[in-house]
Amino acid sequence: MSPLFRRLRFKDELEERFKLYYFTEHLPHMRISASVGLAIYCLFGILDYTLYPHIARTLLFLRYGVVTPFLLVTILYLSRGSSPWLAQFLYSLALATAGSEIGAIVIISQDPHQLYYTGFVLALMFTYAVSGLRMAYAAFAASIMSISFAAMSVTLGSFPRHVLINNLFGMVACNMVGLLAALLLERLRRKEFLYRIQLQQDQRDLQDANRRLSYISYHDKLTELKNRHAFEELFEKEWKRAQRQGYPLSLLMIDIDDFKTYNDTKGHMAGDDVLRRVGSTLQESVQRPGDMAARYGGEEFTVLLVGADTKGAAKKAEEILGSVRSLQIAHSGSSLGIVTVSIGCATIKPGQGDPPELLLQQADEALYQAKARGKNQVSTWDGRR
Repeated sequence: MSPLFRRLRFKDELEERFKLYYFTEHLPHMRISASVGLAIYCLFGILDYTLYPHIARTLLFLRYGVVTPFLLVTILYLSRGSSPWLAQFLYSLALATAGSEIGAIVIISQDPHQLYYTGFVLALMFTYAVSGLRMAYAAFAASIMSISFAAMSVTLGSFPRHVLINNLFGMVACNMVGLLAALLLERLRRKEFLYRIQLQQDQRDLQDANRRLSYISYHDKLTELKNRHAFEELFEKEWKRAQRQGYPLSLLMIDIDDFKTYNDTKGHMAGDDVLRRVGSTLQESVQRPGDMAARYGGEEFTVLLVGADTKGAAKKAEEILGSVRSLQIAHSGSSLGIVTVSIGCATIKPGQGDPPELLLQQADEALYQAKARGKNQVSTWDGRR
């Protein structure tokens, strides 16, 4: 296939998308071209009366009584209609009617000077290059004009042979040029459509990549919990909000007991599985908006509880302690024979000037106390307020 005719039709789904895109993008253009075309067409009524006064009544009836109402209906549908194919079909039929009427004037007038022949050529070129119709609809309209003009010229016209040949030859040449123009425009519009699709896909890919990058930068790959960076960012925001609004913050610092021993005996893959299961348990325990479970580093986790007092935080810590034990993960290096955790719990109502590190330090001290007292337990620090 010649490069000129390539991509004049896409595969079914893409072709339907192109038709809808074309209609949506070029509907304003078609409204304007139809309105301007109607204005020019109506102004030619002056020539009807001036050039052919003896048949002016007939010409004006055809122009204003037949064709103009059709054009007005078409413009109205272009303003309110929603069917892409019907809008273009009506417009092409209206242009075909107008062009055929102009061709009929050439025949009816029997003017040896062929004054309206240029108007017929103008109608053809307007249809192909100005109307905004897709090539198929433009070719349909121009074909009706040309066939009707050729039929009337041969059957009703009384022109000399050389005038008839000149008219028909000029009409064919005009159609060839117009069709080429419509073809080039269609190819250009289809390339623009493909470019837009590619641009939209690139934008979606970029958004997906940004979302993935954002997810990776804020989540721990192994446990899929928030990572330390995400925790510190949210913790600082919640700390400032608690300072302004005067509510408490609670922090649980959680450490898997004897995890190094477990890794040494079971291997790192088994250790990773423990981290994932403990992480999943912590995620399930965090239900309230604003609360967050995160992997702080290694086998250490944190749970931030917004607005929770000492009693509520201790209760949540005990729930987590029991949930991890209920996993029943065998651990020969543990006194209970299963994987357990130790939890340091701290609660504070931040005052103006208090640094967020204050709560982190107290939770870490509470965790140290839980470890020192034999592990597998919760140690609570009540704070200074």
